[in-house]
Amino acid sequence: MTDLARAAVLTGFGKPLEVQEFSILDPEPGGLVVAVEAATVCGTDVHNWQGHTSSLKPPVVPGHEGVGRIIAFGDHAEADSRGTPLALGDRVVWGHANCGKCYACTMLQDETLCADRFIGMLTPCTRPPYLHGTFADHAHIHPRAGRIRVPDAVGSELASAASCALRSVIAAFDRLGALDYRDTVLIQGAGPLGLFATAIASMHAPRRLIVIGAPDARLELAREFGADATISIEAHPNPAERTAIVHELTNGRGADVLDGPVQSLGFLVRTLATQPELPRLAAGDVITSQVFSNRLQFSEARFQFHELRECQRGRRLHFLRRVRHERAPFRLRRRDRSQMARRWNTTVS
Repeated sequence: MTDLARAAVLTGFGKPLEVQEFSILDPEPGGLVVAVEAATVCGTDVHNWQGHTSSLKPPVVPGHEGVGRIIAFGDHAEADSRGTPLALGDRVVWGHANCGKCYACTMLQDETLCADRFIGMLTPCTRPPYLHGTFADHAHIHPRAGRIRVPDAVGSELASAASCALRSVIAAFDRLGALDYRDTVLIQGAGPLGLFATAIASMHAPRRLIVIGAPDARLELAREFGADATISIEAHPNPAERTAIVHELTNGRGADVLDGPVQSLGFLVRTLATQPELPRLAAGDVITSQVFSNRLQFSEARFQFHELRECQRGRRLHFLRRVRHERAPFRLRRRDRSQMARRWNTTVS
């Protein structure tokens, strides 16, 4: 493999990224070196660049969404987190690395609370092996980091986005619980999280699926992903006006399930939502989407909820592989949604 890699380095908050060269070191035991094939930009990357993350100390290589082709193996790294054999040239996605030993990892089984968690995009690039983030042409995958082989049917761009936004949305829907044909779902925001949430909600065949957001191109994509109605915040900048439209679309009931931002994190709320854009949180359960414990599995045209914890990256890529469409991979025909609605009670366990 080549001796040097280029990376975009954050040297100071709000400053342009600087392209620098780094030596490509051999992988550690259990680790991998990959040639980055695709890297997508998450909103967290923007917040980090702006200086909103107190634990980040430049210089760092930003980025945590990416797909890489394996160019070197560390010892005992020849399989992914689900036991699938890996070979040179295989594409993988990967995540942060928890310690696996602390109370949060062993008893709570929630790696997001790990006190010794390794997060590449927050790790200074002065620390070997230097290439911790995905904004580079090569990257090191930490020995403890989960990694999943990307199926051949899944494009690198989709897989990269799935490594964060779709992961978060699937985890949120899993914690929310089952939707059915009686539910009206309101998605607030048409960014990556909102569009993925629209796609997942559409597959549950709710009674009505409404998306609020902008610009129009994203709302058009939301309709392709299965939204029954969209409301533009550019055409309707007044929240009261948007609330009135939601009530009109729902015969005065409002939404049963609401998705939107809370302190920059996605959440799902099941509520009676008399004020759809400002739900009374006491009316339902608040679900943060930044919980990486996905138990949602897709199997053809039906859903089954499993309590067994498995590597969620494999599940979300399974979703992308199963549900394909020429332009909108997640869209179901209305006939399919109706069929799913009729048999929903027998397909969820």
